[in-house]
Amino acid sequence: MALTVLLVIMRSITDMTLIVNITVALIAIFSFYHGVLLYGLGKMFLFVGAISVISWSYETLSIFTGFPFGNYDYTDLLLPKLGLVPVLIMPAYFSMGYLSWIIASILLDKRDSSAKGPDVLLLPIISSFIMVMWDICMDPYNSTITKYWIWKEGGAYFGVPFMNYLGWYLCVITFYLVFALVIRADKSNSENPVFISNRAFWVLPVLLYASRTIEYFGHLFRESVEVVAENGHVYWTGDIFGTLALMSIFTMNFMSFHEIVRVAKTRGCVGVGS
Repeated sequence: MALTVLLVIMRSITDMTLIVNITVALIAIFSFYHGVLLYGLGKMFLFVGAISVISWSYETLSIFTGFPFGNYDYTDLLLPKLGLVPVLIMPAYFSMGYLSWIIASILLDKRDSSAKGPDVLLLPIISSFIMVMWDICMDPYNSTITKYWIWKEGGAYFGVPFMNYLGWYLCVITFYLVFALVIRADKSNSENPVFISNRAFWVLPVLLYASRTIEYFGHLFRESVEVVAENGHVYWTGDIFGTLALMSIFTMNFMSFHEIVRVAKTRGCVGVGS
């Protein structure tokens, strides 16, 4: 946890791709281990597999056709690639996707591994909104500024097209629905779900999710320079980072604060049980 936060802070100082790779790897490892404790090894392998296949498929489809994210290409700054999609993209979807799922579980007052009744739909719907909050905060940085990927026609939001965020929602709700249906179909899990009441177990993923916003604030202290989007629009990096920092306060950070308070106010969360 501390190492991940340190790496995020370092990215406020430098845009080294190596730091991005290590950060994604560490969060993915944490997310997988956390998920194994709650859902078991088999379901987490399925979760990783579903996210990897579905996200890669949507990304590839959009690169070829423009649907659902818009017209873009990945540059060679993120290597290696699986087809046209950098390998790093799939664990990035998984790591933040899992953290968003846990935050949605807290919002629904869930402390177990089940998915019953309305939760089969509510968990994917809410998780998808929380996941897209992250994309709203990070996409202009990683595309318009660092140019890990490039939007061919630019877009309304600092060079990112409006439809990208609708496409993201479609993509992530697809794999969340798959996971929710798998959980519901497991009768043994439905009858005897794993219940974890330890507060730290639920707070740590929230803090890790919120830590991804640190880099936007750190960049506010760097020199503001001009960047040009593919549609020819000129932006100042200081304006972009200022907007992302402000957006993160009222999206990712507010959501994280709300869920930490929610966990803290839950009675009886002192031990771990199943």
